[in-house]
Amino acid sequence: MNSHNGIVPKAKGSLLFGNTLKVLKDPLAFLSELRDNYGAIVKVKLGTKSYYVVQQPEASKYILQEHARNYYKPGAAKLFKLFLGEGLATSNGDYWLKQRRALQPAFHKQTIQALQTIIQSETDQLVSRWKEFPDQYLVSIDQEFLRLTLSNITRSMFSLDIKQDMDKITRLLNGLLSYASKWTASFIKIDPRIPTPSNQKFWRSRRQFDNIIYEIIRKRQEDRKNKNEIERNDLLELLMKAAEDSGQTMTKEQLRDEISTIFMAGHETTAQTLSWIFYHLAKYPIIYEKLAKEADQSFNESTPNFPETRKVIEETLRLYPPVWVMARKSLQADTISGYYLPKGSTVLINVYGMHRNSKFWNHADQFDPEHFNSTNALTAPPFSYLPFGGGQRLCIGNHFAMMVMQTVISSLVREFEFVVPEGFQPIPNPTITLRAKNGIALQIKKRVKPITPKHAAANS
Repeated sequence: MNSHNGIVPKAKGSLLFGNTLKVLKDPLAFLSELRDNYGAIVKVKLGTKSYYVVQQPEASKYILQEHARNYYKPGAAKLFKLFLGEGLATSNGDYWLKQRRALQPAFHKQTIQALQTIIQSETDQLVSRWKEFPDQYLVSIDQEFLRLTLSNITRSMFSLDIKQDMDKITRLLNGLLSYASKWTASFIKIDPRIPTPSNQKFWRSRRQFDNIIYEIIRKRQEDRKNKNEIERNDLLELLMKAAEDSGQTMTKEQLRDEISTIFMAGHETTAQTLSWIFYHLAKYPIIYEKLAKEADQSFNESTPNFPETRKVIEETLRLYPPVWVMARKSLQADTISGYYLPKGSTVLINVYGMHRNSKFWNHADQFDPEHFNSTNALTAPPFSYLPFGGGQRLCIGNHFAMMVMQTVISSLVREFEFVVPEGFQPIPNPTITLRAKNGIALQIKKRVKPITPKHAAANS
């Protein structure tokens, strides 16, 4: 046993409130403080409950991969279960494993690539609309990207252009996300089943969302049964086929849960990451120019390659991980990094703290895509970088998210330049995801493209 005798150190806090006030004031600053002042694991007290904050890669790997069977998603997921049901993000145990194996083929990189045409089409519509704006027009890009990613998900999921339902889906999802954010951030949590006005609104929104999804599922199942379905390669078809190929048929309830999970996870996290990316591209013109040049060079290639763009995405996910802390609960007592954790311990993995740990990253708080060049990327230890989680529960949609972001970034930097309004500085606001408090608004102007030899020949 180590010199600490296996006892997890306690974070300094007040006798009465523990660490609650610090968390309420600034959760991210508190996570950074824990990382800087404590080792692999530290015990914190929030309200009447104690939590074990894990903040070393080896301990994270142990929980997420090496001993993952002893750790499940805990009570924090209960709220999301009310909306997401038993989807991959919220389910546990054998049921989760069965669903994951059944759905995995639908999210293979090659399979997802077939959806790129839809993503490009939706992005082209955004480009066309932005071209109508006068130069220096102030755009709320976080709202624009929320709508774009939702449209991407909707069309990728269902093929058909369901514009008539888009406004309603947008309103319902935004309402559900807002409710979940407020519930998560509130110190006193009111059981969602108690009929308060906000709870009743939540259940109304959920019913309306379900009605839309169940009707789409019903039509698709009917068409497949009658064999009059046109050939489709959308996510709904891929989910159904993947389940059938694994020897099981998904019920409409299971399909609804997985669709809801993809909607909620797929549009919110991607939209927020894109918002942070374009803020930094506006802030650092040299980095923007690299990406614009790369987009120009890749435009007419049959298999475009975006190494510089990918580095920018990865660096943004490092500084602003959508899931900034991950919760797990132990089924049995355990020993991690020499520390004893009793049965039923709630463990919080300090993703935000590890992503900004100067032991793993030079100038850890600075935005520098070179953190992810081929040399530097290998120096950070495994499980010190967890933008999509890790281990067996690595996000199933990570390839889809990367494809969407690469498509959107390359399309927009080819056509526009971005300017940070004077005096504007976004403040990270840790709720369900790491959003910018009050959003991100940038000035956009049409880019003057360089004349390439090909263009020059055409103009001569």
